[in-house]
Amino acid sequence: MCDQWKAFKFFDVSQIKLPDEDAKSVFDQGKISSVTSGGNSVYVGTEDGVVHVLDQSFKPSKSFKAHDVGAVRHIKRVPETSYLVTLAEDLSNEPTLKVWALDKLDKRTDSPKCLSTVSIQNGRKQFPVIPNAAKF
Repeated sequence: MCDQWKAFKFFDVSQIKLPDEDAKSVFDQGKISSVTSGGNSVYVGTEDGVVHVLDQSFKPSKSFKAHDVGAVRHIKRVPETSYLVTLAEDLSNEPTLKVWALDKLDKRTDSPKCLSTVSIQNGRKQFPVIPNAAKF
């Protein structure tokens, strides 16, 4: 007979401390609308159309204006590539999908180069875009 329970440790729990005021400002604004990770970075999309790139210690390494109109509602780093896909929407305009090359910089703005911009045609219906799960 067994009179003891075996304990299984599934997760390592550790407190995450934000490194400085720059990192806190990204999280404290309360305007985060989407988050993804990949390539040793965390990508945070905000309500004002900005994408913040955070390193492994959650310190902002780069921020860029991804969309002029709308919030970055969906964001995805394509695995094993340098591509970042963002989708912004403002219910009064057509949603916009953009593909960014993170390894190529636009010399004018010093932000990642936008490779493609596609307007999602939904007839300006007042329904938010809900992406289907896609495997890249």
